[in-house]
Amino acid sequence: MWKNSVQFCYWRNHHHLLHYIYEIYSAKGFDFEEDECNRVPVRLISEDLDLIEAIVTNYYQSSEVCQFYKETDFEFIRKARAIIKNGDAVYFFGDW
Repeated sequence: MWKNSVQFCYWRNHHHLLHYIYEIYSAKGFDFEEDECNRVPVRLISEDLDLIEAIVTNYYQSSEVCQFYKETDFEFIRKARAIIKNGDAVYFFGDW
């Protein structure tokens, strides 16, 4: 996508996380219908990761939900925080 960019995490059909990311898109002023947000990369900052972490932590508290993506979600958060701490940017790009 961009020069020197690296994909460091990938999910397939993880609708719950995608929904939370779309809420962040909306908070950043994107309109889903106009901007086709599933094709617009959005920069995630530390505060966004705090929100995502709180949401997924709460989500996985229930034994009723699928735990399939749990490790991947928290791995993404850890890696994204390290990338930001290193002074680089993290972008989410929903492509489906």
